Amino acid sequence: MNHARNPAEIYMDQSGSGRGESRMASDRYGYVMALKHGRSPLESLFPGLDCNHRFKLWLRSWIDIHHPQNHYQSAHKWTEFSIADWLDNDSQTKFSVEDDWQANALESHCFKWIDGSERQSHFIMKEIAQEEIWIYKNDPEGRPYRDEVNIDKICPKDVALRDRIILIFDLWDKVKNHKHDTLSNIKHCWGFTMDTDYYSAWLSGDFSKKKCSLAKGKIKFEHPEFYEGVSADSELAAVQCFFDSPNFNHDHKKLIFTTIKRSWSQKKHRAGLVDRNLRQYNFVLSDETIGHLDALAKKCDMKRTEVLERLLRLESQNSLHLDPWVERRKYPGHKPS
Repeated sequence: MNHARNPAEIYMDQSGSGRGESRMASDRYGYVMALKHGRSPLESLFPGLDCNHRFKLWLRSWIDIHHPQNHYQSAHKWTEFSIADWLDNDSQTKFSVEDDWQANALESHCFKWIDGSERQSHFIMKEIAQEEIWIYKNDPEGRPYRDEVNIDKICPKDVALRDRIILIFDLWDKVKNHKHDTLSNIKHCWGFTMDTDYYSAWLSGDFSKKKCSLAKGKIKFEHPEFYEGVSADSELAAVQCFFDSPNFNHDHKKLIFTTIKRSWSQKKHRAGLVDRNLRQYNFVLSDETIGHLDALAKKCDMKRTEVLERLLRLESQNSLHLDPWVERRKYPGHKPS
């Protein structure tokens, strides 16, 4: 009794036997015929579908989910000819592919706003996690239940971030209206995040690299677990991912940002002192002394530091006040010389 062959069997045939060579010759012939008609094998098999990169990525993932093959490679490793040959010999699976794609795939324009950047992709993936978008995989032994599976176990690591996000929605086992509403909600949240972005202008301005390095260090200190799931090539994108994240409330992120800016100002001030051959000393003054200092600064229209520097220089040069005071302290009742 003839049965439809799956890609694993085709692969085994193509791996060395004479029958495999025959199969490969057949594939080459099919390839030539497809080229003559200006269509790929999948386009010939599904004339009513747009067999673009998105469809092919979904199809390979769909095969891995619905027809997992024990001890064989993922469908992402198969040639397009092998997959087309398998589906051409299994009309029921071919119809399932067509039905699932047409019933579940959102129109391409729904994803136009997704730019594939590290920053936006991280935000969307966090929102997807909160929306509890699950993907299930059939058991390879055919047992009557499905296991939840992470997208990383289905999608190859070298797939672009934008394609990975679209694939999640394509594989999500929900009706189109529900998918559309969820995607629209994420788009709205992203727009709101961009409209309320108070940090990117400062982070990407002058000394951006140093600012971002400082900011990332502060965030790691406060939330050491955050960057475990973040893969951003630039430190700017990594810091933006934190402030974009829906996992922390606005007030908490605002407080951390204020702390980062204050630390940067202090660091810059210290660097300025070094450049001018100055040193910073921290000491405590009584409230009374601070009051006198403020009064003198206001009276003389000078800064506090300028008042102190002026007084110390004059006293050091002329000894008008401290020497007589020290002498009186050493020799009570003795007239200063």
